[in-house]
Amino acid sequence: MVRWPFRDFIRRHDWLIKIITLFSVGSLLLVFMLLNIRVERLQAMMQYVSPVWLLYSSLSLLISFFFKALRWRLLLRPFKNSARVSNLFWIIGVGFLVNTLLPIRVGDVARAYVVGEKEGLDFAPSLSSIVVEKVLDMIGLLGMGLVAVFFMPLGSGSQGWIMQGLKVVGVVVAALLFVTALAVVREESMLTFLDRLSISIPLLARVRVLKFIKNFIGGLKPLYVNVKLLFINMALTVADWFTFCLGIFFIFAAFNFVIPIGAFVLGGVLVGLSYLLPAPPGYAGTYEVYWTLIFMAMGFTESDLLLAIGLFSHVVSVLVTAVVGYLGIIWLGLSFGKVLGVVRRGKS
Repeated sequence: MVRWPFRDFIRRHDWLIKIITLFSVGSLLLVFMLLNIRVERLQAMMQYVSPVWLLYSSLSLLISFFFKALRWRLLLRPFKNSARVSNLFWIIGVGFLVNTLLPIRVGDVARAYVVGEKEGLDFAPSLSSIVVEKVLDMIGLLGMGLVAVFFMPLGSGSQGWIMQGLKVVGVVVAALLFVTALAVVREESMLTFLDRLSISIPLLARVRVLKFIKNFIGGLKPLYVNVKLLFINMALTVADWFTFCLGIFFIFAAFNFVIPIGAFVLGGVLVGLSYLLPAPPGYAGTYEVYWTLIFMAMGFTESDLLLAIGLFSHVVSVLVTAVVGYLGIIWLGLSFGKVLGVVRRGKS
């Protein structure tokens, strides 16, 4: 059999190759957009950006992290009732920092390991709480998007495109809710079915998967049983994402561009949903592309202005994430090497 000389190299460095490939694609997308706009006007617009509004946007992201920490504490209650909000805030920052440095949102895996270490939790319940968090995010974003779209004087074409996208999200959310409700009501039957379905998987891996699913169901049960708890979690989810959307309003205001409430909320919802799509480290290039396409689809036509605003939004987001993540590493007594080691353990 012919042995390719680079096969072993590619196998050993597949993670690095994926990162370089995704980063190159994102950079090329950004360069392509820059070549197709009026660079002189872009430079002129950037000279008059208000730092005060940029500061407000940064603060809104920090407040968003705080709402995430409060909600995460509630989601961890079935497994530990005394998780500290301060620790959770910094752990979220560390997870977002890892997501910025590495693709495929491995920062969520890092979050699960770090919270387990700092709060005395097993990995499975920690990760299951993050999965529940993502389900709540999807529900919250869908609800906010559907409300916001009716507050915008959109043209029929763009409104139809956005509504179709939200319908797709709605189908996914409805399927998630149906499956999770079924799992809560028929927990034993669901676990038995999954055990039979995964009979071909090695025993150790099957035990881990079933343990994770059991913890996931355990994290969901309080939300289905306690209506008040579900309401509080959804209120925190909406507060989290509305604060994120408010940061987008402040970014536009920094360019002396005031947009209506429906526009910045819907734009924030769509930007939030774009995080689910494949992206290079730091969302280099893809953030600006998604941002520009989203707001152009909403009826804004000045692509060069949108790109400039998107660039500043990206810079603010990365800077806030870097500062909070770095301070979180110090606060939690970690190191970059230890955090990356956690990610490698999560992959294996």
